[in-house]
Amino acid sequence: MTARDLHDFELALVAPCLAMTRRGLRVDEARRQDMLAALAAASEPLEIEISQRVWPHLREGMPRAGLFKKKWCCRACRGGVKKRLTCAACDGVGKRVDWRYNPASATQTKVLLYDVLRYPARTRDGRATVDEDALKSLLPYDVGPRGAALLPGLLAFGKHATMRSILERMEPAEDGRIRT
Repeated sequence: MTARDLHDFELALVAPCLAMTRRGLRVDEARRQDMLAALAAASEPLEIEISQRVWPHLREGMPRAGLFKKKWCCRACRGGVKKRLTCAACDGVGKRVDWRYNPASATQTKVLLYDVLRYPARTRDGRATVDEDALKSLLPYDVGPRGAALLPGLLAFGKHATMRSILERMEPAEDGRIRT
């Protein structure tokens, strides 16, 4: 096959591709919404389970602890500035710090796996990574006294997040079709 033949073949495909783009692909919106709801429902228990497994490892003095802290201040008494003990909104709490882990955060996951749990770092292009391949390669380290049995949940959560983002991007036009 010559370059001219290849060119003619590709040129002949332009009209059908344009016709497919104009026509679009019909999307069953009810099914798409059902799938999004099912993924969200399946992700919630995963996120709770992952957070429970991570909770014992979060502590003051760990590397980059500020990434995991969420500070809260009562708006009514401004954290104790104005008569905290009699504040009805916060019952005298004023301020607090909550420890949170977001499984969707690559930065938090890197700190947790490589700095806190001390798993061997996986790198890509000289930078630490927590992509699917890296997490799969760390599975043998996720058992025993040091392991948190965390990686299977993170892998499943990543799959759910990917599917959810694909389905959210597939929002059809007014005629119920998507086009490239």
